[in-house]
Amino acid sequence: MNVAILSIGDEVLEGRIVDTNAAWISAEAAGRGARVTEQATVGDDRTRIADTLRRLAASADVVIATGGLGPTSDDLSRDALADATDDGMLEIDADSLVRLKAWCRDRGLPATEARVEVVKRPPSAQHLDNDCGTAPGLRVRLGTADCWLLPGPPEEMRSMARRHLLPSIERVAAR
Repeated sequence: MNVAILSIGDEVLEGRIVDTNAAWISAEAAGRGARVTEQATVGDDRTRIADTLRRLAASADVVIATGGLGPTSDDLSRDALADATDDGMLEIDADSLVRLKAWCRDRGLPATEARVEVVKRPPSAQHLDNDCGTAPGLRVRLGTADCWLLPGPPEEMRSMARRHLLPSIERVAAR
């Protein structure tokens, strides 16, 4: 199984933060029998993210992207995924909205419009629960590739990868 990794964010591209996510994913995937064939990094540019997702999906069995799922205006991964899958508009995931509202209520925070943005997804994608934050991950079929979008904060990404992504890689690699 060939795996491609995409790191998303101007802060990574410009060297303001060190991309520990790609190294961690590479080691974990390789340890489960996958072969990482490419790592790419793009900034916060919707078109470039969509184009890179498409390109990676054309040559890999699994594409794993991190970053761009938060509530700020530069978090464009959901929209870029909708472009890459030709889904067009995003829709609110009802179950994720319930979890988000409970998370906000438990912390005495308002469920602002910006916070609600994180529970939107392309219709063809499924949400992945985030036990450490508010932004769910996404999983979708992109061409013949299994495409995963995980949050950028390392604690959130690792938790989600351990819960959802790595067991999937193990199952496929065992075949």
